[in-house]
Amino acid sequence: MVGIIWESTIFGLIFTKFARPTNRSETIIYSDKAIMSVWDGVASLQFRIFNLRKHQVVDPHISLILTHEAKTIEGYKYMKFEKLEVPNLTPPFLAVPWTVVHPLSEGSPLHNKTVQWWRETRAEVIAIFMGIDSETNGTFQVRKSYTLEELKIGSFRFQDAFHRNSKTGAVVIDLVKFNDIEETMSMQRIDELSVSLDDL
Repeated sequence: MVGIIWESTIFGLIFTKFARPTNRSETIIYSDKAIMSVWDGVASLQFRIFNLRKHQVVDPHISLILTHEAKTIEGYKYMKFEKLEVPNLTPPFLAVPWTVVHPLSEGSPLHNKTVQWWRETRAEVIAIFMGIDSETNGTFQVRKSYTLEELKIGSFRFQDAFHRNSKTGAVVIDLVKFNDIEETMSMQRIDELSVSLDDL
């Protein structure tokens, strides 16, 4: 009896070890670059995320943190962390590439921040995606950061990475275009980015 319990325990430990979603960092992908451009008429920070696996992600949500060097009024230098709001609702499943959007409105810590500010403060946006693997019921976390070198600023947009089959109506994902960025014709409200493109 003791032997059966011991074997069951060992089997459980082994199953848990292999079932744990340790490779989720390889199956949840972020776009290589983020862009600062217009989204729905508002200057915004944007990047993409997608789930490569067929297994669904339960209760997905994302957090954005801005980290940069700052000084107190006494001149003490420290690293400051500020939350960036993501008003667009997290999709219940990552069935198609999701564009995460942070508006650069007056309430944003990134409002009116120039390229020079990004350089001098070594600013970085950290994205933290969290969810539950539907296959193992295990929680997981995947991170990505964007620095000035990984930003494209101006009249840009991500190319469409999915479409519907005209005959079947099924959604077709085109991951070849997942990281593709193109220039747009409209410069509407680009001035709100408050970033000098000549500095790039």
